[in-house]
Amino acid sequence: MWRFITPVFLHASFMHLALNLLSTLVIGSGLENGLGFWKLTTLYLISGFGGILFSCVFNPLAYSVGASTAIFGLIGYYIAYLCIEWSRLGESNPMQRFTLIIFILLILLFNF
Repeated sequence: MWRFITPVFLHASFMHLALNLLSTLVIGSGLENGLGFWKLTTLYLISGFGGILFSCVFNPLAYSVGASTAIFGLIGYYIAYLCIEWSRLGESNPMQRFTLIIFILLILLFNF
């Protein structure tokens, strides 16, 4: 069981930790306003667990470190939210859709 939870909290280097922390802060702060602390924490931990479980199914001998699976879970939630609420976005500010698309593309590029 430890193999599916601890990698989210382990990192390979200081740079790896800093980039994961920055990504989590940028994405998580925006989502926390809408979801709240407990829902965001639950989403983060389930995403991390699910991503590592998925990785272990396809490559059972490899170990992983880092919060990338949890971060990509947050990005996935963000994209799903945008797809569902697309028609409501931009009603008051037409540039809101464009800004969100650029934001998500930059985060994805930054994480790859």
